[in-house]
Amino acid sequence: MWYEILPSAAVMYAALIIPGLSTLYIHRYLNNGKTKKMIKTINDYKALQREKRLCGTGPKGLENID
Repeated sequence: MWYEILPSAAVMYAALIIPGLSTLYIHRYLNNGKTKKMIKTINDYKALQREKRLCGTGPKGLENID
C-alpha cells in the first residue's frame, strides 16, 4: 500500500538532511561559535566596503574607529 514508502522516504530524508546539519555544526565548532559573514545582497557589500574604508580592516568589526 501507500504507507510502504514511508520507511524509505524517512531514510532518504535523513540522508539528505544529515550532511547539511553536520556542516553547520562543524563550522560553528571550528569558528568558536561565530557565524561566518556572507555577502548576500548589494547592501552587505556596501557595508563591507564602508567598514574597510573607515577602519582599514576587513569584516572584523568597527572597534578601530577613533
